[in-house]
Amino acid sequence: MQKFLNQLFGGERSRPQAPLLTPEQQAINELLETAATALEQGYYDTALETYQRGLARAREIGDLRSEEHFLSGIGATYVARRDFEAARPVLDEAYAIAKKLGDRRAITRTLNNLGSFYAQQNEWGASQTYHQQALEQAREIGEPRVLALTLENLARDYLHQDNPSYAQHLLREAVNAAQRSNQPALLARLLGTLAEATLAAGDRQTGHRLLNQAVQIAQQTGQSEQHLRWLRKLAELEIENRNYALAIEYYQSAENLALRLGNQPPEFFMNSALDLSLAYQLTGNSAQAQEYATRALAQARSAQNSELEANALTRLGMAAHTTGDWVRAENFLTEALAFYENGTLSNVEERVQILLALGNIQARLHNAERARQYTEQALAIAREAGDTRREASALHLLGNLALEAGDQAEALEHWQAALDLLGGEDPVQEARLRCDIANARRERGDFNGALNEYERALLLLNSFNHPPTRGLVLSNAATLYTDLGDVDTAKAFYDESIEIARNSGDLRAESLRLGNLGWFYSLTGQPRTAINKLEEALKISRSLDDTLMIAVQTNNLARTYYQLGDFDTARTLHKQAIAGANALGEKRWLAVFQSDLAVTLEALDRHDEAEPLYLSALEKSRERGDLENTVRTLTRLASLYQRTGRAAQARPLIAEAYKTARHMDYKKGLADVAAVQGDLAREAGDLDSAQRFYTEARRLYTILHDPLAARMTERLNELTERAPEEP
Repeated sequence: MQKFLNQLFGGERSRPQAPLLTPEQQAINELLETAATALEQGYYDTALETYQRGLARAREIGDLRSEEHFLSGIGATYVARRDFEAARPVLDEAYAIAKKLGDRRAITRTLNNLGSFYAQQNEWGASQTYHQQALEQAREIGEPRVLALTLENLARDYLHQDNPSYAQHLLREAVNAAQRSNQPALLARLLGTLAEATLAAGDRQTGHRLLNQAVQIAQQTGQSEQHLRWLRKLAELEIENRNYALAIEYYQSAENLALRLGNQPPEFFMNSALDLSLAYQLTGNSAQAQEYATRALAQARSAQNSELEANALTRLGMAAHTTGDWVRAENFLTEALAFYENGTLSNVEERVQILLALGNIQARLHNAERARQYTEQALAIAREAGDTRREASALHLLGNLALEAGDQAEALEHWQAALDLLGGEDPVQEARLRCDIANARRERGDFNGALNEYERALLLLNSFNHPPTRGLVLSNAATLYTDLGDVDTAKAFYDESIEIARNSGDLRAESLRLGNLGWFYSLTGQPRTAINKLEEALKISRSLDDTLMIAVQTNNLARTYYQLGDFDTARTLHKQAIAGANALGEKRWLAVFQSDLAVTLEALDRHDEAEPLYLSALEKSRERGDLENTVRTLTRLASLYQRTGRAAQARPLIAEAYKTARHMDYKKGLADVAAVQGDLAREAGDLDSAQRFYTEARRLYTILHDPLAARMTERLNELTERAPEEP
């Protein structure tokens, strides 16, 4: 509303008409001053009552000039209140008096007010017509202040008609006029408006500089309203630039200033809380995001403001979504969606955002059909609205759903379509898409393709500061670097991703990444450290009631106890993990857990129980196209067959495992395959081949920092000890 008040000339203060004022003139000027102040501060009833008293006084004494001035003020007040029906005849009457008087200043004022009358109704063509006429009068007057104000009004018309370049031209002239008039408040406002036009023209660097100038001048000269306005604009700009910490600083400074002023409407503080909630959410600090959204919700409900209530519910839903509190998130978002479904609100962007979040939640809750319904609804609305960014988000989620259903080809098709829509305009969403593509390629065995996508994602994030997404990509890439044998890079990535999660207060991400780090320590032969990290991760996951992560981390803990030789504990933990996967219908993880349990059962000499688990895991992994677990399970089953005297059954399995692992460049898989090949060759009496296979296995295990390298050395020593002596 403030920007429209700035356009209205009814709020300008009276100026003495003569060196010495009569008592009547003095009284009229005091009424004008009081009314203008009330209008500027948003006290419309007071302003209107004061202007009307003044009008009656002016008519009583026959002061036509003052009558026009009061009529302009009344019209301006009606416009500010959006009572356009009442405003128009009053403004027309003021204009008629100004023309009758032949007072160019009054004509300029009334034409500007008529232009602003249309501007507030978004009728920019009509607004431009009146403001152009006002400008012609203002140039004739030659008063810098009036000229600057009129130029600003006309510039806004061009800005709203997507002509920021000409708006800039007009505003530069306005700034020069304001500098001549020696009015800092006006200069601060014009610099800020010029910044808006400059930003709209695509010059972000200059726009940012102008905004800072506007803030500094307003602050130095005590122009609190302008200071407040441009602080908030700076915050919005930093959000766009993804400098979220700085945005939070500006938002909080603006709120503190508003509290000191004590003249801002309740809506200001509701919006401020929502802005801070969003900014904290973007940093990954869900706790603070929830705190501010809760404050906004209470205020909105107290004020019976449906729009802000829906926004607050959405923010709360998003914050709960981030922490993995799916049920609470669903409740908030469903309540918010009702405002749009029942026609109370019509914001397309908000509706699509809510639908996408609900789709994601249903996916997390393994309600695939409901997830698809929400997502396809969001997709249809976004397409109809021409919102390509949210259309891409919907395609992204549809790709995730396809992957979860085991259709990797469909997933990649959706993701590529999303990337095409983004066209490089949203680096953060593109980075997330490339991370998902990388994960899918890794699951298909395309390790090189996966590595390329991770690297492209990180390259995008090097240019844009978005810690939550950077942490996500680093954590996923670390698992691949582990498989590729680059343990130093993997460890560095894990550490950074955990630090990001902790700094942002994202407990779910912290838990997941600690669990991955524990798995890393287990693979690299540090079981005690692995247990500590996994227990830490489990504690967090249990506090969040995250069933899937509890299952994954429990299984990793079981594998670690296996390394320590505590097979009974490992078996118990594996069974707990399997129960969790079964409860969720998680086929992918169920296959992994079954294969791992089978290894433990073998160690307990329960081969008959292990074999069907391997076969079940193998079937599920092949069905999903999970090549990594396919290689792992083929190798383990072949080893079982070799140890139980079924070498003929083992050989085709290990041949398949080798072919797949080699195609993937899966070093851990190739090492395990080579070890089993060595066992098969030794059993067949081909000691040369056995030596070659064990040597290759040791080389790969050494690269991976895997303790199984020592076991390969033992087997090579055994071969040397058993070799026949030369005659």
